[in-house]
Amino acid sequence: MYPKTIFSLNGAMLIEYEAGKFKIIKEKSILNLPDYAEGIENKYTNIGQIAISLYNKLDVKHKFGSKYNHGYDPTKSVNLNNILIEIISNVELHGNKYDPNKVTWIQYTFNEDETQERAVFTMTIRDEGEGFDHNHLRNAELAARGTEKTYNNFRQVVGGEEDGLGIFETLRYCDKVTWNNKGNEITITKILQKPK
Repeated sequence: MYPKTIFSLNGAMLIEYEAGKFKIIKEKSILNLPDYAEGIENKYTNIGQIAISLYNKLDVKHKFGSKYNHGYDPTKSVNLNNILIEIISNVELHGNKYDPNKVTWIQYTFNEDETQERAVFTMTIRDEGEGFDHNHLRNAELAARGTEKTYNNFRQVVGGEEDGLGIFETLRYCDKVTWNNKGNEITITKILQKPK
């Protein structure tokens, strides 16, 4: 039964190697794709498609709809699919740098609580890169709360890069986000409330 290929696209594959445990592997052909391009023929978009296939495999949306109420601000909702796309794409781009010799490891749990009509979704994603200093990201996001500014107005810019919308949304809309000390493993927790 395991391992089994869940999705494959232009040199990137999502493999389920145990129940609830996945890895993304890449062929050398992915290095020939442009970093960013219109359409599907680029590395970043291909990895995003891998994340979408993982989200569909989780089958969360059939029980909770495509948007979920968010714990720290119940007036806001978030699309969990978008968060997974951002995290997994960034892990491959910044962590593994699309290196075919490096694997992205993914593990999740999804625990439903029927009495409270909610579920706790936890996912850990680890790359084989060098990691990064993530402490300033959390501080910048906390400083941005209650303002009309994004965390980019408060963060330390590294190498002239000011993007970071994906990690900002992850920090803002997940109930808990932690990294390991090295900074190459992120764990997100999202409490999903059934829509009323």
